[in-house]
Amino acid sequence: MTVIGTYAIRNSLSDVIIMLTLGVVGWLLNRYGFRPSPIVLGLILGPIAEQGFVQGFLMGRASGSYAMTFFGGPISITIIALSALSVFYPLIKEHRARRRGHDGGDSHQETSS
Repeated sequence: MTVIGTYAIRNSLSDVIIMLTLGVVGWLLNRYGFRPSPIVLGLILGPIAEQGFVQGFLMGRASGSYAMTFFGGPISITIIALSALSVFYPLIKEHRARRRGHDGGDSHQETSS
């Protein structure tokens, strides 16, 4: 059904070949542990992000301050802080778990008479 649908869109055999090739590539990536959803998301959002970056770069160039264009607003500071938190949270969580393990986890035992 996908081959027929791919061919029916533009009546092009090259579209079918591209679909089959990308299907095999996706299957190989999935077999070796790569999930296809981040790859597809990157392919879709990449050009949009690039366009936004170029617009921001041009605005920074016009105002004379690249850093303030990208890092000066409250929304961008919030996004940067949340991104840093999401990157460092597993490390912080692991550090806290190790610290609890070294503090003597048996100190909370109840004694029964």
